[in-house]
Amino acid sequence: MNRNEAIQTLKTYPADLEIGTEYDDDSRLRDALAVAVPGFEYPDWCTRSIKHAIAYAEKGVTAALADHGATLAGSENEPAARFSDHAKAMASPDQEKRDPGDSGASRDGQGKPLEAQNEGESRTKLVRAVLIDPVARAVQFVRTTGQLDGPDGLYQLIGCNWVEAIDVGHAGRGADQIRLTAWIDEEGLLKDWSEQSFCLTPFYPEPLAGRILLVADRPSGESPVDIPMGEHGLAGLSQTVMWLHPKTVEVTAPFIETIGEDGQIKREPLGNQTADGKWTYAAH
Repeated sequence: MNRNEAIQTLKTYPADLEIGTEYDDDSRLRDALAVAVPGFEYPDWCTRSIKHAIAYAEKGVTAALADHGATLAGSENEPAARFSDHAKAMASPDQEKRDPGDSGASRDGQGKPLEAQNEGESRTKLVRAVLIDPVARAVQFVRTTGQLDGPDGLYQLIGCNWVEAIDVGHAGRGADQIRLTAWIDEEGLLKDWSEQSFCLTPFYPEPLAGRILLVADRPSGESPVDIPMGEHGLAGLSQTVMWLHPKTVEVTAPFIETIGEDGQIKREPLGNQTADGKWTYAAH
């Protein structure tokens, strides 16, 4: 059971149900609380309700940013559903893989237009980002240029040759609005799982492979900006990340999607998936 599944399990219970009244006799509830609620300890939660557990489980990045004075669009519960819908699209090859070289416009390392520059001028500004590192089992602030290559670029910080973007959400309003993007190793699931590291985050319903770089920028197309999060917010985000052993990981098996001459879309699984279309340590 991953965190998203655990949260959905909690939502099958009455919202006002006091946890202590069912906890001892309901193993399903115990398992869901242990997975969904970061640092769950029963004595501290016995008098709290299911709705409080769900709110705490879903706050994730929303709470971390709100702690620093920024608020993601919508209520705390809204992003979780939106992330879930996005994840369904990201699980298949028709997901957006941003490569700045694919466009004729000048773009930065996040695939977004660069600010006007003089010819030959190098762009070396560093901004604050968050690195979720399942290898070191740490969540920490780092500095990045937001570009793909070079020192402090995406490839170097994540440790990969290809990157893939997950839209995390927006913070703030109007001209002050900040867009958050989680950059991951596009080939993470294809690597040897016995040497790979995994984690479960509050912004994606399935485990992710390898390091994750959380970067902020403005939807207006400006270059990356400092992520609006303080030390306390970072600590809150850290509590929502779960480090996973490869043998416990289960993800939707990816597939290759091609368009034939007749315009028909053909999907071919990469193989080795389970009967229900999953990749696990034993089958991937």
